[in-house]
Amino acid sequence: MKRRNNIFIISIIFVFFISCIKSKDIVYVNKNGDKWIREYFPNSKMLKVEGKYRNDTIPVGIKRAYTINGLIYFEVRFNDLGEKQGIFREFNDDFPNGNYLITEGQYYKDKPIGWWRFYSTKGVLNLMMELDSNSKVIYYVRFDSKGHYLNDSIGEFSCDTAFLY
Repeated sequence: MKRRNNIFIISIIFVFFISCIKSKDIVYVNKNGDKWIREYFPNSKMLKVEGKYRNDTIPVGIKRAYTINGLIYFEVRFNDLGEKQGIFREFNDDFPNGNYLITEGQYYKDKPIGWWRFYSTKGVLNLMMELDSNSKVIYYVRFDSKGHYLNDSIGEFSCDTAFLY
């Protein structure tokens, strides 16, 4: 009888802790002290953001953010210094069949560089642009609503790339 009471008490405590899940959980800590953290939407068990952090503030590795529907909103890679470096992808979840890629490009030391691609809300390629090491547009190609070539231009442009940060 005592064992049954202990199991009952343990079950109640377990249910209590499960119902009080925090909005942020530390999944594991590696030997360097890096923490893999998952953050959830308020009053939900739906994952909002996950990624690895050094010293609780510096992102390292891949960081992913999710929509309330559980679809990937964006993913970006960080180097050991916490700078964006590598592939960046942003998705749009306003589609009945899931999410579509809307932005794709590369970062190097927190700066957008190389080829960036931008897609319409229908998933059709709208614009491709090449950025130099100072994040200035040096070449672009535009496409129509069906993804057919419209025009392109070469040379340095005054196009604002602040939206890439």
